[in-house]
Amino acid sequence: MSRHDPLVTLKQMRDAAETAGHMAAGRTRNDLDCDPVLEPALQFQMMRVGSGALRIPRDVMDRSPDTPWDRIAGMVEMVVTNHDTITADQVWQATTVDIPALLAELEALIAEIEAERDQT
Repeated sequence: MSRHDPLVTLKQMRDAAETAGHMAAGRTRNDLDCDPVLEPALQFQMMRVGSGALRIPRDVMDRSPDTPWDRIAGMVEMVVTNHDTITADQVWQATTVDIPALLAELEALIAEIEAERDQT
């Protein structure tokens, strides 16, 4: 059994996803080339989301089988290990497409777990 509360971890992932969304709001892909702080800041949020996925127990993952948990966890490797080969296009894709889709799945999973805990 994980020593981490999966609900706390899911909320941390949600918070990082929301932060990335706020950072990208009103921006374009070109802003990654023009703003030297934006891309590393988005990469950090990607890493937070991915590291959370590494702590989610299998039984919680199984509740959301369409969520690409391995791919999400792979964001850590992409940012940390392959930081020299990650492209701005990959960061923008993750921030504007992948993470927003994940956010909806995280919200549903959080609501489900909270509802179950409220019943006990």
